[in-house]
Amino acid sequence: MFKNQYFCFIAGLPDLVFEDSKFSATLQEFKQELRHELASEDYELIRLLFLPYDHENLINHLLKNEKEFNPLGNYNPEDFDEQIERLNAILEQEPVLPDYMVQFILDFYDEDITIDEKDFDKILAEGYYKYVFQTGNSFLHQWFEFEMNTKNILTANICRKYDRKIEDEIIGDNPMAADLKKLRSKSMGEIQTDDDYLNEIIRITEIDEFYNRELKQDQLKWNYLNEHTFFFYFTIEKVIGYLLKLFIVFRWKNLDSEEGKRIFEGMIREFQTAYELPEEFNLINR
Repeated sequence: MFKNQYFCFIAGLPDLVFEDSKFSATLQEFKQELRHELASEDYELIRLLFLPYDHENLINHLLKNEKEFNPLGNYNPEDFDEQIERLNAILEQEPVLPDYMVQFILDFYDEDITIDEKDFDKILAEGYYKYVFQTGNSFLHQWFEFEMNTKNILTANICRKYDRKIEDEIIGDNPMAADLKKLRSKSMGEIQTDDDYLNEIIRITEIDEFYNRELKQDQLKWNYLNEHTFFFYFTIEKVIGYLLKLFIVFRWKNLDSEEGKRIFEGMIREFQTAYELPEEFNLINR
């Protein structure tokens, strides 16, 4: 199958290094650049990577929270309102949003369905992975499955350690998810997989210190992307891999700032409150 080639664009991208990347543009600026540089069918794949920002915006919009709208999402408040209007229309109309987000809105307003606010993120994440797995791009499909497995492994380990029901927190229904749901009587080391990266993720979950564990996970994801994009030279897969690494760069760039540390500490406090975790999850200053 013919793939678009982006020789000049990819050759001109700044080098990314995990700990010290010289990338001057913002993510929003880079997203706009991708929109102009890529063929429409390839840019649609890029949009998939930004959908989690839409989850955040949609939840805030439905709850009428006065939180700042995240510009990295694909949709704006007017799109959300337009989707709600179309759902209320007498005649069926084409959806504005992906189907799983439309279903979330329907359930949100359904008086016969009660959804706990703490489950909003999980519901959207489940819909998201089902949605993105439909992509015909094999590299992207592999990445999303790896990412989902990684999140599930970490979640299962936390649930196992602190006596929470694993099956209520796991996303998806692939073999790894099925194994993790049976984890209650096992140790993490007994999970069987032929994937070296997932075996390493399992090992990393045993690191108690939160900050160090997050760092190790992102370093492993970085290595995964390097390996799995190595033989893609000038196609969309190389661009996707670059963007995914850029997400990692900006995450740690923000956390290294004083404001980032404050936000990170706040995230951990919320995490401890939600899961009633012990003192070992406190952030240790670097």
